[in-house]
Amino acid sequence: MRHFPATLLLLLSACATSYVGPVASCTSNEQCDSGQLCFAEGCGDPGKNIVVEIEGGALNGQLARDFPLEPGTLGAVYDFPLEGPLSVSGEFQRERSTSSNPLDRTSYTEAVVVRAVGQSMLLPGISRVYEERFASPERGSFEMRVGAGSYTLTAIPSDRTVPPVMNNVQVPSMYPTLTFVFPAVDGAPAISGQLVKRVDNTLIPPEPVLLTVADGVDLQLFDVQTNQPLSQRFPMSGTGEFAITVSPEARSRTHVILVASPREPGVPIPTKRFVVEAQVATAVSLEYGDFGEPADVEGTILDSQGTPVAGAQVVLEGTVVGDGTFRSKIVETNATGDFRVSSLGSRSDGSFQLTVVPPKGSRAAYSQRQVTVKLTRTPGSNQNVGRLTPSSFTLDDRLIAKGTVTRPGGKDAAKGVSVRATLQAETRTLEDLKALPVEPAESVTAEDGSFELPLDPGIWRFEFTPGEKLPISSRLVTIKTVIDDKTGLKVPTQALTPVELSFGRTVSGTVTSATGTVQQPVPYSQLRFFRVTTVEGRPASILLGTSIADDRGRYEVVLPAVQPQSNKSSP
Repeated sequence: MRHFPATLLLLLSACATSYVGPVASCTSNEQCDSGQLCFAEGCGDPGKNIVVEIEGGALNGQLARDFPLEPGTLGAVYDFPLEGPLSVSGEFQRERSTSSNPLDRTSYTEAVVVRAVGQSMLLPGISRVYEERFASPERGSFEMRVGAGSYTLTAIPSDRTVPPVMNNVQVPSMYPTLTFVFPAVDGAPAISGQLVKRVDNTLIPPEPVLLTVADGVDLQLFDVQTNQPLSQRFPMSGTGEFAITVSPEARSRTHVILVASPREPGVPIPTKRFVVEAQVATAVSLEYGDFGEPADVEGTILDSQGTPVAGAQVVLEGTVVGDGTFRSKIVETNATGDFRVSSLGSRSDGSFQLTVVPPKGSRAAYSQRQVTVKLTRTPGSNQNVGRLTPSSFTLDDRLIAKGTVTRPGGKDAAKGVSVRATLQAETRTLEDLKALPVEPAESVTAEDGSFELPLDPGIWRFEFTPGEKLPISSRLVTIKTVIDDKTGLKVPTQALTPVELSFGRTVSGTVTSATGTVQQPVPYSQLRFFRVTTVEGRPASILLGTSIADDRGRYEVVLPAVQPQSNKSSP
């Protein structure tokens, strides 16, 4: 049996770990050196750069913990002794005056929400988010259970006039407590004014045209450089008037950004950013711009064969008159491929973008098109009529990725293997970012080990999960459009390099937690084993295997391993 004392594991998790990237890219295990396997990112030693994430569960307070395993430590039996639950504790305080004197503060006992947003310190790309509400913290003290990681904590009082306060912390931490200090009642500056749709200069004197949005508009101030919030979200009044209490940090800024946005998504009002002076003696007057009134627009989505695409998600977004940005609600096409969506008018021709995401199984591909929305007022009517140009969209076909999977050794077909392809967001440039997410594509290998997946162009991570006791294998695959030199047409399929599953080694053990001096099992804890490396030059975490412990805290997982010497002649 192999295991480290919990104190040593915590010490390891608190230290920065250096991981060596892949030796070379590969498509099969045969291309790798002795003792290495072909992973998604290239050849590598399956016994190195492994980090285990353990989630004991919210009921016992054992949230995510990370355990780096040194090369050669992962034996057939491996126990994970957890120490007590991790948490962040501290106190909410409020300044009595503008002097910011630590001796002149009082405990803040009103309701506060603390939001922790961060990521694992050992697993690149693994995000962790926790939130807890403290209704009436006694003497201002609080304790919040979190997982291991590096976090930005934001304390948001229920009282909107009290600006949020942020702190950064690493867990486990050398500093066991945090203090959130809210400004004094008279210590937080305020920015006030009126936000209107436009000013009607045809009247004498000119009069403002007010916003008429039933669902309301919220205002919030942000730092110009860091884009960090300097205030809470404040509802604007029906007359457009506002008064926003700002963090004292704004005193050191010459300008701040005021963001006006609809309270609910899809409401026909744009989001607009105003740069205003941080310290103004009088109220500011701001104009949204005459973005007009909304109207319904209609369109039709067809595939390359002219067949309606039903169940596709459609969204409109872009720049409106007044330079604000608008995003519609997400709607779905009906059985005839038609959709209807409420929209504002576009600022100019092509200033809107229409995004279409066909459903799983459709031959049609993800598409983004530049469009124009024109709104006109029908004579004798108070309602606008909208027109979408173009209104009919024929989508290209997805490429059919065809591949085969073989059992370890590469001779026998691997049937019943679950194949899952996920589009890699971290490999896309800003120009390639999707307005709507693309769902993973899934398939199962046939008797001959073959599979097919309809995919959009991009870099995809393929995960191959066998139905038997073999480890997960993964590959990074670039799906791209290829034009046939002879016909000038797009090649409809892309043949993938055959994938050989890896041999496996079974690792088992028990997850326990200290209760006094006794280690007690942590039932139903979840374990995820990752290989930490680099992909496309970026640090990444590659999933190797998962397991859920039983009611006694016992787990078992199959991880990749090189071919045993005794099996090299007959897999």
